[in-house]
Amino acid sequence: MKKKVALITGASSGIGESAAVLLHKAGFKVYGAARRVEKMKSLEEKGISDAVCSLMFQEDIDDARKDAEKFSWYSRLNSARRAVILNMIFNMGLTRFSGFKKTIEYIDQGLYLSASKEMKDSKWYREDVANSRSDRLAEMMRTGTWPENFS
Repeated sequence: MKKKVALITGASSGIGESAAVLLHKAGFKVYGAARRVEKMKSLEEKGISDAVCSLMFQEDIDDARKDAEKFSWYSRLNSARRAVILNMIFNMGLTRFSGFKKTIEYIDQGLYLSASKEMKDSKWYREDVANSRSDRLAEMMRTGTWPENFS
């Protein structure tokens, strides 16, 4: 008898993690995919492979980079500012990122302080309850430097 296969996205926590465990117990060969790969160890210990996770994660990053490169100004940015754009596109998608029209315009003009202010004056910024990620990204856009505690 052939074993059924399940691919669970968001398997690092919550419903995704629970679904992965339940399907594994039900006899499925389960592959977990998540953006927070480091949180997948508990699943690995339960026999759930993250072998495809890293590959899928890298493909997601590559897709976000290709989307970022559609902007003519992207290649002119330093590494910290490119990381901001890559992070935003990776997490929200190109369509939602493209809605940051003023931010994009300011970046194109090299007006990074104004771009940072526009980032902070957005629904995206307000939705980040702790403002940890969005605040860090806005600061990286403003300064063009990597934070000391960046990981």
